[in-house]
Amino acid sequence: MRLFPNKPATFLIIITCLFPALQAQDLFDAQHSVRYAGYLYNNHEYRLSAEEYRRVLSHRPGDTLARLRLVVSLRHLEQLPQAKEHIHTYYPARERDNMPISLAGEYSKILIMTNQLAECRSFLAQNRHIPHHKKQFFMATTHMMEHNWEEAAKTLASTDHPVNRKMQGLSRSAMEISYKKPWLSVGMSAIVPGSGKIYAGQWKDGLISLLFTGMAGWQAYRGFSKNGTSSIYGWIYGATGLGFYAGNLYGSGKAAHQYNYNQNKEIIDAVEDLYIRY
Repeated sequence: MRLFPNKPATFLIIITCLFPALQAQDLFDAQHSVRYAGYLYNNHEYRLSAEEYRRVLSHRPGDTLARLRLVVSLRHLEQLPQAKEHIHTYYPARERDNMPISLAGEYSKILIMTNQLAECRSFLAQNRHIPHHKKQFFMATTHMMEHNWEEAAKTLASTDHPVNRKMQGLSRSAMEISYKKPWLSVGMSAIVPGSGKIYAGQWKDGLISLLFTGMAGWQAYRGFSKNGTSSIYGWIYGATGLGFYAGNLYGSGKAAHQYNYNQNKEIIDAVEDLYIRY
């Protein structure tokens, strides 16, 4: 006698009995994924947490925390286009004025990091949920990234939030920067080689330029004094000295630009550190 005389019917019975258990297993998998993704995220394992939150969203497409953490994970991985694409999937253009605060903050950061500063200002102006002090902060950040210190200070003029006051302090510090004038640096070095670099804060390079140009010029003078214009020695050192002199002029202008860049970079680095942690 066969134990299962009707195999198709038996198979259907088994599947029907197991279906509730399979559903429970799916639920367990979703809950397990949420917990595991949270563990990875809290331990800064962003590559793995991004993968796990994608799995969570496949089970729970409306999970707002999973959406946020996926975007944050992608930002930490510097996958900014992908992060922005995910946000656009959740909130197309017509719905971005209704984007919740936490995700709106991330979106503002991503727009700033991708240098889409005008788009960021437009988004901040239209979003209805971002508090005024946060709008002030991110608006001022966009101006700071453009080196528009005065506009940033104006945006924060009426602020009373601690983080905004820090940003306000940075804008004031930026307005007090004393920039070096490249034309003045070049002019100084044209008169006294290396002095323009010293003016721009590059003391060692300035002294080296003065020493090398002066030595080459002195050797050329000695050669021409001894043998006149037919002195090979004089022409060699004269050409060398002229090369040092021309390089000294170029380097002096570049030194002034570098000084100004470094001053701005200190401010921008402080701004980036502030808005990334905000």
